[in-house]
Amino acid sequence: MSHKPACEELQKRLTELERKICDQQQVQQRLEESNIQMLDMLESISDGFFSLDDDYVLTYFNRAAEKVLG
Repeated sequence: MSHKPACEELQKRLTELERKICDQQQVQQRLEESNIQMLDMLESISDGFFSLDDDYVLTYFNRAAEKVLG
């Protein structure tokens, strides 16, 4: 009979983990959608745009910047 509380606790933890996984998946989906919107916006502007990381390595450039940079 001592196993019953342990099983209930495990089920409770499993349910909580499933909820957290679902929440994380929803956040990931929203982040991906946001990134797509940002890239669409950057590609739609006529000005050249590029970004650098902290080490000044080129990490992104849009089509307009590609035309200028070659």
